[in-house]
Order: sequence, then structure tokens, then C-alpha cells
Amino acid sequence: MNYLKQRQQLELKLELQAPRMVFVEAQRKRAPVDLQPTPALLDSQCALDLEFEKLPMETEHANIILDPIANTLSMRELRLFLHRCSRLLKVGGRGHMTMANPDHLRRIEPSCWPGEQLKFEGQIHRYRPWRQWWELLRLFPLNPQTPIAIPSSEISPKFLWLSFEKTNEQSSLADGHVDCDQKYGTHSSYRYFNRLEEPEILDDWCYAASKLRPVRGETILSLGCNDGREFEMFSPEQQRGVRFVGVDASQSAIESARQKYEHEFHCHDLMKLPELEIGPVHIALLLNVLQCTSLNRDEVLNQLLDQLSPASRLLISVPNCHFGANDILRRPLDRRSKRHDRGLVHKDLRYLARTFYRHGFGRIEAFGTYDAFLLVQR
Repeated sequence: MNYLKQRQQLELKLELQAPRMVFVEAQRKRAPVDLQPTPALLDSQCALDLEFEKLPMETEHANIILDPIANTLSMRELRLFLHRCSRLLKVGGRGHMTMANPDHLRRIEPSCWPGEQLKFEGQIHRYRPWRQWWELLRLFPLNPQTPIAIPSSEISPKFLWLSFEKTNEQSSLADGHVDCDQKYGTHSSYRYFNRLEEPEILDDWCYAASKLRPVRGETILSLGCNDGREFEMFSPEQQRGVRFVGVDASQSAIESARQKYEHEFHCHDLMKLPELEIGPVHIALLLNVLQCTSLNRDEVLNQLLDQLSPASRLLISVPNCHFGANDILRRPLDRRSKRHDRGLVHKDLRYLARTFYRHGFGRIEAFGTYDAFLLVQR
């Protein structure tokens, strides 16, 4: 089955599923291989702009199909197409485009870099790895679907049919003035975000555990522990003979933690820590808790510092990501959101680093991607 026939069958299937469909066909001049801006490239950009401007913005569509093979467009043009799709599609609507299989392009030129132009099937295509396609779609409320291979006689398909779905732009977490149990308890959206299943965060946790090095007889205290998942960053060998204590203000989260782990958990106000009489703390975990507006950060830190042992270590994190579209995102979908301002994250880290330097902690290491971490040691 050739490419055109497979494409026609896919389009027919879409028409049967959802009659309201926009077919975007950009008649453009082909830009030369040169990556520098040229009049031809600018003309093609203007032509594509005009094609998208013709689409009725007052109607929500079920499907949008891009006619040119996506790899023949520049990243700027693709971004424009996806931006318009995010505005035109209704929630649950889908967009579709044909892309050159990046694995196949790598077989043609094994040493090619992202964005490098290659001659393929009589056209100039830009090599783009999977990472770029996924990152491009996640800039908008568009959820990428698993690509469908368009059969060919080659070992690997030359072209793929890439679809994406419009998702809700709103945050998946409760906003506004809600109580702690409603926002972070077992019946909240927050419980679905399992950082142990996020590769980059898990790797940061494992790195931190190797540096914290708990030993038998020590106490590890987690403030704002929720359901206690962070204790899993420590291997079974590291957990032997160690006392784990978790404190959280959410009653349902603490009950969940007690059901899953045999550690010590307390439902208590974090700003009244001395009342628990936990004793000397050797390792303190404050993961995504100090940014909470309901806490007096200085008061929590001062109470914790009074309970730390002389050889104590701390691991602190603040969110450097956003929760939306039922997923973890590098930034908010809406750039007007205050959470998009990374200056707030940097400000928090600088403040915390200065605070611990003043209290005699001479080794402070910052790292992380989705979460920004401070590893604090004397």
C-alpha cells in the first residue's frame, strides 16, 4: 500500500468520525537549503500565515489536517500551525500531520543534528528527533498520540502519521483558598502526580539519597510528607535500622501513608513541630513544601534548625514545573501565569542557601529540572 492511499484512508476515517474538519493546505515557495533568512523563506512564512488567517476562528473544529509533510516546514512554521490548532480545536478535538520517520532519516545520515536539512524523497526535510516533536506539542495544550506507521517496502517506515489531541488548559490541581485536605489529600488531583514515576525527578532523588547516606540509628524527618512516597528514594540497604518520621497537615494523606508504610507518621501543624518531641533529626526532607503560602517559612526553618543534630543533612526542593493537562509540564501552558516566572524559584533558592550558610552549613549543592533541589550539608 503506497503512502497516498494510506493517507486517503486515514483522512476518510477521520471524516466519518467527525464531519467538522478543516484541511490546511499551505501552497508555499520552497525555501533553499540555506538556513539563513532569505526572501523566499520570508515569502513562504507570509503565505503560511495567510492560509491560517483564512480559518474561521469563531468555530471550534473536531479535526485539522496539515497538508505539507511536517519536516518540510521550519520549526517557526510548525509552531505557528500548532498555536493556531490550540485555538481552533475544541477540547478533545484532534490535529494530524505527516512526518518523516526520524529513525529512517538517521539511517540516511547517522551523524545528522536536530534541524539539519537532508534530501529525502525528492524534498528537503529537516531531521527532528522524537524529543523535539514531543516538546513542541507540549508547548501548547496538545497531547501527542502514538504515531501510526505508513507502510513502505523499507525495513522501517519512511513516514508516520502523527496525531495530537486538544486538552484542557487549566491546571489539574485545585487553586484558590481551599483547605489542605481538599488540595493535597487522597481525594485531590495532587495524589495522581507520582514523582517516583518521573524519570528525571527519580534520578535526582536517587542522586540525593547517595549523598545523604543514612546510617543505622539515624532519624529521617520529612515535613509535608503527604503519603510518604519520598522515603522510597532510599534503597532497602539504606533503610535498615533508620527511623523514618513523616509530618503532614492532611489527615487523609497521613492515613494513606500509614496503610502503605510501617514508618512513623503524624498529622500535625508544621509550624508547631516542637510539640511532637521527635528528638534529634539527622536528615531532613522538605520537598515542595516551603513554597506553600499557608506556611511561615522562617518559623518552620527556625524550629527545624533547633532539632537538627550536629552532623545533619537536608534535602529541599521547590517546584520548577507545572501540573496541567493531567501531566507534569516544564512550564505553564499560559505564559501569563505567575508560575512561569522562574525568578521566583531562583529567589527562593538564594534565600534558602543564605539561611543555611549563616547556620554553619558550608556545602550546598543545587540541581534538578522539574524540581529545583538544594542539598545542604555541614
